[in-house]
Amino acid sequence: MSDGTAINATGDISSLLTEVAAHHSALLRARSLYRERLAPDFNPLDFMRIDELNLSRIIAWLVRPDGSHGQGAAFLQLLAELTGSDWSPTECSAAKVYLEHGTGDGRIDILVKSGKRALAIENKPFADDQPDQIERYLQYLDGLGLPDYRLLYLTPNGTVPGEKSIRSQALEARVDSAHLCLVSYNVTMLEWLTACRSVCRADRVSVFIDEIARAVRKIFQGVSDMSDQEHMTDVMAATPQSVAAAMIIANTNLSLKLSLVARLEQQLGRLIDAKGWKLTRGFRPTKHSEIQIDFDEQSPVVVSFMFDRSNFNELAIGIVKRQGVRFEGSPLHYAMRNLLGAGHGAAGEEWPWWRSLSLDNDICPLPKDWETNVEVWTKIADGSATPIMMSAIETVADACLKSLADIPRGAPSV
Repeated sequence: MSDGTAINATGDISSLLTEVAAHHSALLRARSLYRERLAPDFNPLDFMRIDELNLSRIIAWLVRPDGSHGQGAAFLQLLAELTGSDWSPTECSAAKVYLEHGTGDGRIDILVKSGKRALAIENKPFADDQPDQIERYLQYLDGLGLPDYRLLYLTPNGTVPGEKSIRSQALEARVDSAHLCLVSYNVTMLEWLTACRSVCRADRVSVFIDEIARAVRKIFQGVSDMSDQEHMTDVMAATPQSVAAAMIIANTNLSLKLSLVARLEQQLGRLIDAKGWKLTRGFRPTKHSEIQIDFDEQSPVVVSFMFDRSNFNELAIGIVKRQGVRFEGSPLHYAMRNLLGAGHGAAGEEWPWWRSLSLDNDICPLPKDWETNVEVWTKIADGSATPIMMSAIETVADACLKSLADIPRGAPSV
């Protein structure tokens, strides 16, 4: 690329960013002017708790052939086709749907059975897997003796189950056999909802499907209004120059995120240094990237923020044992639980106590999946994420010091 072309590209990018910002501001003004008539921010789902169980209930309702939506097996047929399951219309119409189906040592979120076929859905919008969870569920489905079954592992971005849920070698074999299918809210579910909307003949149900799709985009993509996104796409696709500039911007997505996490680490580092603590930086787009905060040299553990998935997803805060330190974690686990409430870590693990982030997390109210979340990157850019995370670090460190002080010497393991 010549210097002149580079200058033109830089100018095109600057112009595009200015134009997109101007259009975004105009959209915000328009939404304000027409708010009284259109209520663009209203979604009836805001009045119900959008957690794993309620999302499962909605999905189960849609796939029920006898559901009150009145569309028979049409929605189930579309989901089967979208996920590669060869179900006939007759099989879909005869299907039975079970919510929270017991397996003996767990519960599959949704199980759809018809004749010699089964379609199971393990819904993981927010929570982490339990030990051997997916492996156990697949073994349960094996035991049904059906010639055709499939387990859909539903996550925000179609990520693979963790090693603790199913061993990597078994995971590869199960995916290859099509017994395990990785699906996402951001792609698969939105495609399915769009298809359901297109075949739905009941206006009331169509409106509800639209609201479900809006809620999915808001929760998992940070997009509150699809019309805004479509309008921005039109702006970026308007001319060859704007397309080129938009693609250059898109290609710098990872560099932007790395720059922002470096800024976050720098801001946290200043606050941590001021307390006489030590920060070990390590946020990367790789699985298990983390930052550690050494708050007391005598403590056998440090505070950590860790991404359990790649691309800045599944963030949790907790305490982790120092490398090479031998320490029975179960007494600390129970002491921390008494102070901060239940965490996700089991007694005796390398992580004696930890908790996944969420907007409802009273310790660190930030989303756990950052990859496509506009709000969290904006908070990092304007500096408002830093005090939230620092407050969480202080809370966990203080609780840890109190717990360590209260644990009697020689406390028995559990």
